[in-house]
Amino acid sequence: MLVLYPLEVRSCGQNIASKVHWNFSGFMTFAFPAIVHLFKFYVLYLFAFFGVIMTFFAYYFVPDANLVEEDVSKVWKQHWFWRRYFVDLDDDLMV
Repeated sequence: MLVLYPLEVRSCGQNIASKVHWNFSGFMTFAFPAIVHLFKFYVLYLFAFFGVIMTFFAYYFVPDANLVEEDVSKVWKQHWFWRRYFVDLDDDLMV
């Protein structure tokens, strides 16, 4: 899944996404053998549970649109959940 960030926050969003990915990959590399030893094959149920949670999050909270990069901000601003976190700077400059 490709997530496009608005132009205003793209570099920060990509930086955070990359850092989280590396942190969790490193954690899983070191923790997986101990987790498998402790829980045996039941750990796969845990991974399946998190897979369902991530699917739910992506389906409901990540807008899907095939747009050019300049229109991505509009999609995020119109999303039912994320629109409360966007402020129109054009409206503030008119005052």
